Amino acid sequence: MKLIGKACNLSKTSRLKHFYRCINGRRSRRDALINLTLANKYDLKCDKAIGVSFVANEDDTQDIEWLFVQDPWERNTDVDELLRENNPFRPVTEQSIDRYKFQ
Repeated sequence: MKLIGKACNLSKTSRLKHFYRCINGRRSRRDALINLTLANKYDLKCDKAIGVSFVANEDDTQDIEWLFVQDPWERNTDVDELLRENNPFRPVTEQSIDRYKFQ
């Protein structure tokens, strides 16, 4: 998996072959975070996305990495094909839930 030079340009490039192949190592985790965040942003047709990665280390510490991406959504047939072949996301639904329940 290649690290995409400018994360905000995934919707304009076709260099990504697999969205989620994560091998041991910080760079691979970071690549996976970038690729999954950008793929999810594209899949949901959003202009903004936040991705978060949580990793428990062997020395009882945790690594938390996050990524904020803001870029206008644009259709890309190459990314459409990649998501059609190998989509790691479940369907998304939206509903309003009341915050408090009164009796």
